[in-house]
Amino acid sequence: MKTKLFFLLGAIISLSAAAQKWTDYSETNGLVNNYVYSITSDVQGNTWVGTNGGISKFDGINWTNYTIANSGLATDRVNAITIDKLGNKWIGTWGGGVSKFDGVNWTTYLDYSIVSDIAIDVNENIWFCCGGRLAKFDGTNWFTYYSDFLAVPQSLAIDTIGNIWVGTSFDGLVKFDGTNWTNYTTANSGLPHDNVSSIAIDTIGNLWLGTGTGLSKFDGIKWTNFPGLPLNDIAIDTMGYIWDAIGGFSGVNKFDGTNWITYINPIGFTCDYICVNIDAQGNKWYGTYGNGIFKLEDIVTGLPHEEIKNEDSDMMSVYPNPLTNETTVLFPSPDKYTLNISDLNGKIVKPLVEIEGERSILKTVGLVPGIYLLSAKNRTNGLIYKGKIVISK
Repeated sequence: MKTKLFFLLGAIISLSAAAQKWTDYSETNGLVNNYVYSITSDVQGNTWVGTNGGISKFDGINWTNYTIANSGLATDRVNAITIDKLGNKWIGTWGGGVSKFDGVNWTTYLDYSIVSDIAIDVNENIWFCCGGRLAKFDGTNWFTYYSDFLAVPQSLAIDTIGNIWVGTSFDGLVKFDGTNWTNYTTANSGLPHDNVSSIAIDTIGNLWLGTGTGLSKFDGIKWTNFPGLPLNDIAIDTMGYIWDAIGGFSGVNKFDGTNWITYINPIGFTCDYICVNIDAQGNKWYGTYGNGIFKLEDIVTGLPHEEIKNEDSDMMSVYPNPLTNETTVLFPSPDKYTLNISDLNGKIVKPLVEIEGERSILKTVGLVPGIYLLSAKNRTNGLIYKGKIVISK
């Protein structure tokens, strides 16, 4: 099916598109334990699941389970799993410290520690979020950084300039730049709630936070809050949409920056969604508290339609979208147009192109995968058409 985007003067409204498929996995079909705290994916396409009863690896067909009974895993409750560029699995546990698994051998570090989250910086240092402190491992040496703000840390993320961001249960959001600590709370900032359960960073550096009163965005200066239910986890897909995991709900939600879209799980009952992971194919994997895993796929066959009609009912369409190296632009009528592509900050990344006619092939070679804004101006009547395009790998 050909997927089109409609660009028109004014704001953009997103509508839900295409089919959705839910698949459930539990102890009855191979998962080691139904209480799931973390999910991640490796480059081979395997899904790694941290549970209350060990770790499960799923290759799409078969399950392989690792517990203290059959492996070197430090303890069976697994809070976090992160994979480095060499394929090592770094596993944060409840009370057993850190287990490293290279596919053959197991190694344990930070004995007896509770490790709530793990992240890797641009220099491949491994950072661990522990009670009362951060720990860093550079491959040889361990470094420990203490702060009174980290009594009950929950989530960890690292931005492109190396700042460490920690979400806590009671002390809001904490930033560590390697030397100084900064604490953002409801008392001293625009943070809407001091329980920050999850942190995700988008392609332009905005922090998205799952809090006790919904979603919050922080650009380093300004706070923008989207009130709602408490969020257990969030993840950002390649189109920039925010996917949430919340408790006591019969489905999951997607936020496009303006609207929330809900996808109801056909199992027919509510459950607590604890974590969410998005794999390389765009599938969403949800871990639950007691109901195993749900996989949500094929929600969108292309970028959702975006359609607003101006007073003249003009529209411009672009297809395919997402695209790789080129796309077709179909104008509302034969005329003279000027096109440009900019990033989400408004910086032009593709120089102005002048077009005459009703149709044009737009080349995007050299642009990195991501979300961009396409703008077209009719040089005869001055009408401007704007909309999003997605460049995929």
